[in-house]
Amino acid sequence: MPDTPHLTAVNQKITELSTRMEGEVRLDRLTRALYSTDASSYQIEPLGACFPANVSDVQAVVRFAAESGLSIVPRGGGSSLSGQGIGEGLIMDLTPHLNRILEINPAEKWARVEAGVTLDQLNRALAPHGLMVGPDPSSAVVATIGGMTANNSTGSHSILYGMMADHLRELEVVLSDGTAVSLRPQLPEAVSALAARDTLEGRLYRDIPRLLARYAAAIERDYPRTWRNVAGYNLNRLHAAQQAGEPFSLVPLIAGSEGTLAAITTVTVGLVPRPAHTHLTLLHFPGLREALNCVPQLLAHQPGAVELLDKFFIDLTRENRQYRQRLSFPQGRSRGGADRGICRQRSGTVARTGGSAAGGCAPQRFLRHRGDL
Repeated sequence: MPDTPHLTAVNQKITELSTRMEGEVRLDRLTRALYSTDASSYQIEPLGACFPANVSDVQAVVRFAAESGLSIVPRGGGSSLSGQGIGEGLIMDLTPHLNRILEINPAEKWARVEAGVTLDQLNRALAPHGLMVGPDPSSAVVATIGGMTANNSTGSHSILYGMMADHLRELEVVLSDGTAVSLRPQLPEAVSALAARDTLEGRLYRDIPRLLARYAAAIERDYPRTWRNVAGYNLNRLHAAQQAGEPFSLVPLIAGSEGTLAAITTVTVGLVPRPAHTHLTLLHFPGLREALNCVPQLLAHQPGAVELLDKFFIDLTRENRQYRQRLSFPQGRSRGGADRGICRQRSGTVARTGGSAAGGCAPQRFLRHRGDL
């Protein structure tokens, strides 16, 4: 996008931000082009990008945006597939500086990290303790813990470990007025004390419980009956916790909010034991329906993940000269072969299922590769 008089005037305004923060503000065309895309198929050119050096910088950016009437887009690794990491406003990239692992508590199984820490980075640090983060998106090399929280990420082993909201302990965030607050489970007395404050944080502890009470019936009746929903806010989690008598926490509300409620700066995430061994089981099926019919039987063996790899993707891989020689195990011709079901298990093995299994679970071929994957 060429510079226009309007864009030039906006850039001059944003340049003022650089005097309020230690980090860098970039408005050049190359930066705008680089941050106009993420892992999705969308492209939206932003006003520019800023790189906070610390939490005080994040506060300065949020306050400046509020004063100037500009929007900001907090961004992690840019690995989301629906355009969450792009927008017409000012990109706020936390990865260059807010990327420290602050504390690991192996005994209590939690870690406290800055939002720009990547999943791979944290898991490497956790490996000597025999621990890891449960949700494991395939973009772990670039996916940040802050971004995973904002997206309420899952992963290929979600049937074991659920999603980020299931593991979050505490969050440190910056609200829309630039105030930094800590979110954690609060007992009734603490909620009352927070609600008495004449601040934006206090308003949250006054208004959200009232909102939950007002719409309790609607939340129970109308909230989508899906395992994971990223089309709105997790009011159902807050309501369920309230009904169970658990301490009140705003943490689940931030999970999956994709930067629309607060800018996440620090995450305290619960950890799970790292499996001592992993195994991979491959089942071949004559068609997609047969593979899907077998899923209930596969789940009975408590696998860590069940993945489907169909003929379309196998054929695409066969067209690559370097990968073709590795595809000696799939059955079927290059064109017209069978669909493949793949079951991955984190520990133990999946028992072989014969042709007489109930529910039409009759794999044509059974392969098992054992070893650490």
